[in-house]
Amino acid sequence: MQQLKCHNDREWFNAHKDEFLRCQARFHELVEEVIKEISVFDPVMATLTPKDCTYRMNRDIRFSADKSPYKTHFSAFIAPRGKNSGLGGIVPY
Repeated sequence: MQQLKCHNDREWFNAHKDEFLRCQARFHELVEEVIKEISVFDPVMATLTPKDCTYRMNRDIRFSADKSPYKTHFSAFIAPRGKNSGLGGIVPY
């Protein structure tokens, strides 16, 4: 992700998409493990998948001064019914 900070454009990202997909898969594995551990004390979370909790890589640049199209980090929010539920949750680091 460090290189993405220097080359934050569509052409570079598409050329390195395989690397991104490998990193994303590893992040999803981590999120899955965190969900499993949280489910020990909060069974409601057991039905969540990493896709329910992780955010997309593209940034919303419509109203931003920074027009970089991609985030330079992965992020997740683990909450009952997923990231868009409006409920309180956990941000794993």
